[in-house]
Amino acid sequence: MLNRLNYQRPLFILPGLLILFYALIILFSVPSIPDLGLRTVFSTALRPPYPFVHAEPNLPDRLFLDKIGPKEIKTWVDILKAPAAVAEELRGAEQLPDWARREKNGDKEEDLIRVWFRTEPGSNAQPQSAECVLGNIPLQQQIPSLLWFLLKVSLFIVGVLVFWQRPGDPAAAQFYWLCVATLGAYMGGYHWTHIATTWWLLIPFIICAVLLPAVSLHFYLIFPRKRPFHERHPWTMLAAIYAVPLAFLTVMIVQYLLLRAGIERLDATNDSYAPLVWTINVYFGVAALSYLSSVIALLHSFRTVTDPLEKNQVK
Repeated sequence: MLNRLNYQRPLFILPGLLILFYALIILFSVPSIPDLGLRTVFSTALRPPYPFVHAEPNLPDRLFLDKIGPKEIKTWVDILKAPAAVAEELRGAEQLPDWARREKNGDKEEDLIRVWFRTEPGSNAQPQSAECVLGNIPLQQQIPSLLWFLLKVSLFIVGVLVFWQRPGDPAAAQFYWLCVATLGAYMGGYHWTHIATTWWLLIPFIICAVLLPAVSLHFYLIFPRKRPFHERHPWTMLAAIYAVPLAFLTVMIVQYLLLRAGIERLDATNDSYAPLVWTINVYFGVAALSYLSSVIALLHSFRTVTDPLEKNQVK
């Protein structure tokens, strides 16, 4: 039995190391990502505050992007890809194109990119334009990401140490998996709009984020010890915890891959995001129930545990 546990420990630790590497990739790649400050979610609608330089005052509370530099905007993904595409064109240009200009700001020069927008989607009116600074993600958005990373990595290290010392303890193993899911979900989630166009960065985030509520519930159902029903019917309990999240995870990944295929064929529209958005919104309700059940399980443990050491652990 001891030899089997010693063999299992490296296999259990491997996914955690991969997620740690994933988090580090996100953390160190974010500062270099080109950014125009344009914030939209699943549509071409831009909401204030607008990042425009020398823009007209009293712009409406909703604008619809029409063009960024030379890039026509038809879907949300076009907006996500535009900053990197514009930066790449400027990097290889001998002179600035007509949609860009360079302006001195203090001790540094900034590239200003012209963007075109409409106040109504599909309007035949002449689009208006303004300029955005081409830079990187602002430092004030990077600092919380670093703090989250330090917090979650500290928790992850604790989870690894607890599991390494007690590999035969189901609660220790589940706490480790909870730390793994938390690290991937929070680091990927904080910058999900910046990794949305990179499938090998987005899919690990989707997996961690969707499974995190179930993994959390599973931990609180066996901490500090398994419930009697779990002892008698372990497979039934696992099915009750993970069946619905795994079904949603499968649907989300399939919808994402179909959406990505449509984008690559250039036949996607803003309506193409609707099925995935609907699935995500429904799963928010499922996740909320899982978290509520976690709190109930924790309160039940606090009221029923009699061992003083376990009582303090639950507290």
